[in-house]
Formats: sequence, C-alpha cells, structure tokens
Amino acid sequence: MEAICAAASWASPSTFTRFYNVNVAASHPLGRALLQGLLDPLKDADQAAQEPPDPPTLPSDPGDDEGGDEGGDEGGDEGGDEGGDEGGDEGGDEGGDEGGDERGDEGGDEGGDEGGDEGGLCEGGAEGGADEAHGAVSLVEPLDWEDFTPEVSLESWKTSFRFRCPSSGAFRCSSTGLVFVVSKEAELRYRTVQWDEALLQSSGRTPAGPLYDIECPERAVCELHLPHCEPETADLSHCGLAVAHISDSGVTFLEPLRITQSHVVVRVSGLSVFGLVWQILDWIYHKIKSVSGQVLLFLAAKNPLSQLRKLNVLLLPWNVSVDEVETKQRSTTEFIDAPSRCQLVVDQHYSVTCPSAEIVQPERALFDMDNEPNYPPLFQLRLPPESSRVSIRVREEGRSEEVWSHELDLPEPSLSRGDSPPPPHADPRSLLRSVRIDFIEKVSEPVLHQLLDLLQQEEVLNPGEAESAREKPRAEKARFVLDTAVKKGQRAASVLIRGFCRLDPSSELRGRLRTKV
Repeated sequence: MEAICAAASWASPSTFTRFYNVNVAASHPLGRALLQGLLDPLKDADQAAQEPPDPPTLPSDPGDDEGGDEGGDEGGDEGGDEGGDEGGDEGGDEGGDEGGDERGDEGGDEGGDEGGDEGGLCEGGAEGGADEAHGAVSLVEPLDWEDFTPEVSLESWKTSFRFRCPSSGAFRCSSTGLVFVVSKEAELRYRTVQWDEALLQSSGRTPAGPLYDIECPERAVCELHLPHCEPETADLSHCGLAVAHISDSGVTFLEPLRITQSHVVVRVSGLSVFGLVWQILDWIYHKIKSVSGQVLLFLAAKNPLSQLRKLNVLLLPWNVSVDEVETKQRSTTEFIDAPSRCQLVVDQHYSVTCPSAEIVQPERALFDMDNEPNYPPLFQLRLPPESSRVSIRVREEGRSEEVWSHELDLPEPSLSRGDSPPPPHADPRSLLRSVRIDFIEKVSEPVLHQLLDLLQQEEVLNPGEAESAREKPRAEKARFVLDTAVKKGQRAASVLIRGFCRLDPSSELRGRLRTKV
C-alpha cells in the first residue's frame, strides 16, 4: 500500500487507506481495478469528463416535443419564456405545458424554471434518492431568505436549536447556516449528531460536513439547503457532493436539486437525519481535496502556578457552526473573535508558528474532517503572562506561504464569565465546603450534567463515575459532584469552581466562591 501511495504522490495515505478498506476489502471492482493498475484509464476518462461543460440544462421530459426546452411545443415556441403555449400556459410557471412536462414541481423547462424554484417549491414532488433523477446541477444563486437567530439549549453537552417559522418562505439559521423552505407556519427543532462512517463505507463516500437531526412536527419543510465547504474556486458541477439521508430503514443518497456557491439544495418530503457527503473516488483521482476552512482561537485564563496562558487553535471546515464549537469550549476557555476564513487541504499536515509563545505543541498536525463531537484543538500555545500582542501563522507542510495569519491583541480574562481562578491564597476545597449546603439545594439539573461532562473531560472523573452520577436524583448528583471534587484535591476543586462560575454566572454562589477565603 505504501508503494502505491508513493507512486501516486499522495501527501498522506489516509485517504487511500479509507478507499482501500471500503473497496478492496469489500471486493469492489473499482478496488480490484486500482490494484491491477487500471486506474490510469479511469483518470483519463475523468479528465475528459472535466472538459468545459455545456451550460447546465434540465432534461426534457419524454412527453415534450422538440420545442419543449424553450418553453412549450413548436406551436407555442414564441411563448416559451412565459411558460409554454396557450394550451399549457397555466403550467408554464411550474414547468412547461400541460401536454408533457411532469417536472413542473422541479423547475420545469427553461421558461418555467424561475417560477418553479421560487413559487412552486412546496407544491409537489417527492424526495429524491440515489435512483431518482433530479436533472443537471444548476449553479444558480440562492433564494432570498430571512435570517433568524435560533433558541439554543444545552443538555448533557449537546447543543440543540429551535425556531418557529412565522409563515411560509425560506429561513436561514444564523448559527448553523442551514436554510429551511417551509410551506406554512411551523416549528423547527434540530441538532448535530455524530457520523457513523460504517453506514457510508459500502457506497465509497465520506462525510463533507456536520450531520443534522431535524424535526418539524407540522411536516412543512419541503426544501433543505445544507451549507458546504467547497472553496470559491471549486468547479461545483464536478465536486462530487450529495446528501446522505439516514432513517430507520437505512441510508439513501439524494442528488442535489441544485448547488449554489454556499449551499447544496435537496427537496424533502419527510425529515430525519441529513448530512453532506463526498465521493471518495473524487479524492483518488485528484490526489488532494481542498476545502474552505476556518481557524478558531480560544484563550484560557492564566495558570495560577506558572502564570502562562493557554491559547487553543482549531482548524475546522467552514460549514461547522462556530456557536456549537464555542459551546463545547466555553467551560474552560473564551472565544477570541478574529478573521477566520482560509483554504485547507484534507489529510494534509499543518504547523503553527508564534514567536511569542514559550511552547507550541504539537509541531505538526493532520487536518481532517473527523472533528466531532468535541471539536478538540489541533494546536495549543503557551503564552507568557506579559504578552499583550502575539503574531500567529498557520502553514501547510511543504509550502512556504501562509495559509492564515493574524496579529492578536490578547484580552484580559473576562471576570463576568468566570475565567479567572480562585485567589492564590484561597484553598478551593475550603471554598466548596463553605457553600456545600446551598450548592446541593440550588444547582440545576442542566448545569450538573454540564459539570459532569467538564469533570470527565478534565479527567477529574472517569467515564464510569460520570455515568453513574448521571443516574442519581438531582440532589444526590450535586452532592456527589461537590464531594468528589473536594476529595480529589485542589486541582479538581478549581476545575469545578471555574466550570460552575462559567456555566451559571447569575448564581449568587458564584460571588461567594470567588471572594470567600
């Protein structure tokens, strides 16, 4: 396998390994062809397929005559731009004349395409699948949508979003970038869930973005726009994107109704779990896969002993929600707002340089799309306490130019968010003991679940302890959390205090924990 990777000049064998496991181990003919040296003819065919394509058009229905593509039959050709001949004028806006165009609900012929996209989105049509023809990808601008800010809730460290659409129309979530086209007033509930790549293996596909579990009790969603991370220079007609639809019956793949510069659009008739996927063969042919990415920065408080400050650097695809990442990081760090967009290569190594940092670790790290559910940092910098401005550079291995750079003015720790540690002279265990009764009585169930996740993440609790605590009643759970942190020492108590002050900043206990000696 290493010889094959070297001969093909892949920067990293991980993509090929994934392809090998999927297609060769499964005795897939494409895998056997690869090992038999037959990939070159496939590459030649792929290159021929990438000749400048003709302008995309929707296929004619078998029932249409030669003039159907222009808006109707020959007798109504002059009226094609208006939707068809006189006999089919009423159907023109939905796809062509009544005589033969059954694709009106998908945009219809050229004369009725605009009306189909904007006026008939929820008026018919079934959800597309892998065996259902949606027609050519249409690289059109997105619909006009109304932005909304969803209601966000956090339960057991899982972020959920909620919004009620006031009427029919297109609505875009400011947190996730998802666009919902609805036929009437309706409530939307959605959250990200973790991919199970085993579901994708037999089809030779890999995740291309977050996976969303979407509910709408009114069943009013007829179109779904999922944000992609294709770079601005990408040829969207050959990007290999599709939408995985996961339900109780398994996984199906929906071909896009259209792809815009920001979203992949599919028609849906029912909701469950949806996410973008790529064809792995697209990576095999072209050896690299570039994506539009983002660099996110999270700053922790000064360490009370070393006084160093920790800066976490995350490299993520552009279509990952910053709000959700911040939710996962906020218990111990503070998000630093900075220009973040860049272009990254999947399965490529990167490095970070910062002259002011005392430590940058690791020296190099691999960027991939597998970053859920916790979105861990790819790099961590340790900054001296006197640092007020630092210069950060991200470089791709083997290239001298920078992928991303920023001159960062470090903020002071945000006291309102509970970033600073307890006073050096205060034993955090004593602080916890002093508020024990009130903590047990007043801390809420959601905060306790988040504290359990935090204590497990910081290795104060092991998975068995955390799982056992979750099954206890609220008061017993609060007693266990506080008493365990006290028993496990000053560091464990400090983690609990910082986490509680961050997660419940309005609690009167916060002031007592931060000031009482």
